[in-house]
Amino acid sequence: MQQQTIPIKRAMSAYLRLQTTGLLLLLAASLLLWSCTTAEKSNADESQSTAEAVKEIPVVAAPVQFDNFALTKTYTGTFEGGQQANIVAKITEIVETIPVEIGDKVIKGQVVAKLDRQGPSSRYHQAESAYKNAERTRDRMKALFDAGAVARQTLDDAQTAFEVASAEFEAARSLVDLISPIAGTVTAIHLNVGDVAAPGMSVVTVAEVKRMKIVFHAGESDLRFLQEGMRTEVYSELRPDLKRDGTLTQITKSADVTTRTFEAKALFDNTDDLWFRPGMFGIAQVVYTTPEPVIAIPKTAIVRDQGTNDVYVVEGNTVRRLSVQLGISSELLIEVRGVSKGDSIVTMGTNQIEDGSKITLIDAARFSVAESSSSESAK
Repeated sequence: MQQQTIPIKRAMSAYLRLQTTGLLLLLAASLLLWSCTTAEKSNADESQSTAEAVKEIPVVAAPVQFDNFALTKTYTGTFEGGQQANIVAKITEIVETIPVEIGDKVIKGQVVAKLDRQGPSSRYHQAESAYKNAERTRDRMKALFDAGAVARQTLDDAQTAFEVASAEFEAARSLVDLISPIAGTVTAIHLNVGDVAAPGMSVVTVAEVKRMKIVFHAGESDLRFLQEGMRTEVYSELRPDLKRDGTLTQITKSADVTTRTFEAKALFDNTDDLWFRPGMFGIAQVVYTTPEPVIAIPKTAIVRDQGTNDVYVVEGNTVRRLSVQLGISSELLIEVRGVSKGDSIVTMGTNQIEDGSKITLIDAARFSVAESSSSESAK
């Protein structure tokens, strides 16, 4: 009997331990659930509190401007002479002489370089011999015609042969005697005596330096306002205080196939000491005023996102995001289409808002302070 009682006690003991373990697990699970619920409620309360705290985002706004838009577009270009000629070689020959120096003044038609007349590419001596022979024949036929010894047709044939030989001789001479097509000043000598000149290679540059021009390139969007005759202010970064008034004189009708830009030129008078020189880099500022009033806003108001240009329009204490089309721009302002006169546009704080955000308007000074404080807190 005593032996039967022992297993029963053991079974009861095991049952009690199992029941106790289950109660402990249930208690632990209840505590864990209570803890998670409390944490979620706390986080929700905190999120709600934070949302309430930032529901009105401080921004700066400004009314759109509707007026004739004064625009100054700045371009980088290169100075050239008012008239400028690069005298190039047409055949491959050795440079024999260069009878001019940089700074020399030359007249139209003056020889500025000579190539080897006896070289393999030159036919100068052959053309010269043919010319002299045709000249002698022409003179002989003329004497015979005057004496009645030959017919008029024979003299005409000799005269034609002489004219052909003369033209061929002049063509051969122009290949070796390089002349300036304009009057001006020698501004550059690109080769030395003994160098081999190839076809298309510049040998000497002659330019008119009292009257200068700046050559620059403009994008296709600028063609909307660029017009010949517009006032252009010209200066060099080396002497920004030395500015000259010029006139836009030329805009190409087709774009460069490589850069997709349009070449433009502006003429201006050089200084008395001829400070501006061909080849220098320069700045051209073209002044333009729109013929009719346009809507313009600060550039800081533009929000660019995935190829679109948007702005935030203030509507009471909220904002509405609108897509706009951009027009001409200056350093600070840009023309836009898509907003109306009287609209107020967010100009500072656009990176902190979205369509429908609640806002509070503050001035730029307070916004800068708020931004600084926010940056310091983030650190």
